[in-house]
Amino acid sequence: MEYFVTCNEEEVIEFLVKNNIPFKASCHYNHEYISYKKDSDYIFEAMNYGLIANMYGEDHYKFFTEEDMKNLDFKPFRKIPKSDFL
Repeated sequence: MEYFVTCNEEEVIEFLVKNNIPFKASCHYNHEYISYKKDSDYIFEAMNYGLIANMYGEDHYKFFTEEDMKNLDFKPFRKIPKSDFL
């Protein structure tokens, strides 16, 4: 079964997590992959840098250079505690 949403994806993701429904999602707004496993205590989120580069060009985001990546204050993926997400 597949479910496709083109807007208000955060509300759908929140519904799925609240109801303990596992999913894998490709999110449009921030160009990220989000997944949740049944009975998990976290949500996994990973940025899709390839899609960002394809849509906006390599020069749009300065963090595509190795030097700039050393100074980033975020990681390409993270585990968000379920309680923080909701």
